[in-house]
Amino acid sequence: MSDETEHSPWLLQAKPTADRWRVELDKIVEGSREADLQQFGSPAAYVRSLIFNSCDDSVARALFERTLDRLVASWHPLDWPGFESDPRNLRILQLLAAYTPAGGMAKTLKLLRPLNTYEPRSDELMVPRMKSLALQVMERYFPAEQDPAGAFAEYVEQLELNLANPTYALYAASRLRELRRLRVVSEVRKVAECDLTVLSQLVPVFLSGLAPAEGVRVFSQLRIQFQGAPPAVLAALKEVALSHGLHLDDSPAAPTTQILGTAVTRVSEQYRPAEDNGLRLAKTLFKDTSQRAATETTRVRKDAHSEFPPPVPLKRREGMATQFTATSSGI
Repeated sequence: MSDETEHSPWLLQAKPTADRWRVELDKIVEGSREADLQQFGSPAAYVRSLIFNSCDDSVARALFERTLDRLVASWHPLDWPGFESDPRNLRILQLLAAYTPAGGMAKTLKLLRPLNTYEPRSDELMVPRMKSLALQVMERYFPAEQDPAGAFAEYVEQLELNLANPTYALYAASRLRELRRLRVVSEVRKVAECDLTVLSQLVPVFLSGLAPAEGVRVFSQLRIQFQGAPPAVLAALKEVALSHGLHLDDSPAAPTTQILGTAVTRVSEQYRPAEDNGLRLAKTLFKDTSQRAATETTRVRKDAHSEFPPPVPLKRREGMATQFTATSSGI
């Protein structure tokens, strides 16, 4: 039996072994299965089809997961030249987003750090795709808050860095709100000085779902962070407040609690947040801006999800002579 036949997908399905899965994953990562990946939409969907059409899908899944663990253990995402746009990193991230093996979290964080500081050229389309997917992978590993230690603390730090990036600021703020780690940091001022329109969308995310007293405290922190900012930025901050009924008085004799208290109470009662259903994403006091924040977060998530769309519906075939048959019926 030739090596190509020995490691063909149909034989992997007919008689799955760890060695055949190792070869198949190597071919996926290196791009030798590109035609199949395009047919199914992503590496994850292609792998699901292999497992589904296997003679014993439980054994096939167990062998695949064990082999994926080994692949991730040997993966060093920064070692490849041009790692920030290397399609091999992209394919592995697609597998991590679908299957979240334990070792993938630290490796993805290692890749995300330089991506957060990398400034791509306008023609480098792969870098934004890579970063969006890396953020999506980390979201899969941390769907909710955890103890502030280790990888979770590092993830929060990387999200805070993205608050200074106009492209990712709303996504990062919304994600930090989900994790109950959103706080006023210097990056908020940096992004406002780069793009004033982002400021008008970020402020309500900071105030979303807060009790009146807490809303007063957070907005006070925002004003302190913006002290000494360029006049255009200060004017934009004041305009955001006024547009939502926060009538500011800059005189020293007017305490912040008196300035904001009534307005925050009125607005919070009008737009009381819905019950927490596990997705506390951009539930702001101001509906119009919350919709923009949710739209921006959806955009970032769609950028990542576009890398691994839902699998082509499959129908199990009798025998293994043919494979990967798409039908209109569900799995």
